[in-house]
Amino acid sequence: MKNIKNALQDERGNILFLLLLAVGLFGALSYSISSGTNNSAGISAQKTFQTEKELMASIAQIQSAVQQCTLLYPGGLSGQPNVPYPLAPDDTVLPADGDTDPDNAVSIPLEDMICPGNLGDVFDSSDGNFLPSPISGMGDWEYTNNDDNDGVYLQITATNSQPHVTSALNRVIEETSSCEAALNADPDGNGACGAVCLTIWLKNPDTGC
Repeated sequence: MKNIKNALQDERGNILFLLLLAVGLFGALSYSISSGTNNSAGISAQKTFQTEKELMASIAQIQSAVQQCTLLYPGGLSGQPNVPYPLAPDDTVLPADGDTDPDNAVSIPLEDMICPGNLGDVFDSSDGNFLPSPISGMGDWEYTNNDDNDGVYLQITATNSQPHVTSALNRVIEETSSCEAALNADPDGNGACGAVCLTIWLKNPDTGC
């Protein structure tokens, strides 16, 4: 009889031990999951901040180079759209172009931008103007000065829709005015550029701006 009682007590002790062990393991697992979630959120926030910082730095760098061209050569070229903003290399108002299509200067890479006042490259290292560095998760910047009615603008599109990239784009919109930046814009009337496409106005044609 005594052996049975002892056995029951031992059994209860084992069960209690197992219950306590299970509670401890559950607590450790919960902490691990919570810690992992917090770490992931922290990493995502860091990536968002980094991408936003790189976008804002690129915008400022491009604006500075364009401003140098427009301030040094305010007259631009006769007949050009949006005097005195930079042009595409095949714009018809440039000397010896030979192209008869006035509507061909659509989006161009930054390295192709021509300052109409001196017919030189906008991004010329000898003038202290360097192309902005690539941004992780984003494509290349493109520049458009094609029509007075469309204004002058930059565009960049994300190469993926990762949360930190879309968050960074939204942060840029929050940090700027609607006259300066927009997502999914349609500046030339040929269709919106997409939810992860950022447009930066250098000259907004909206009279309210």
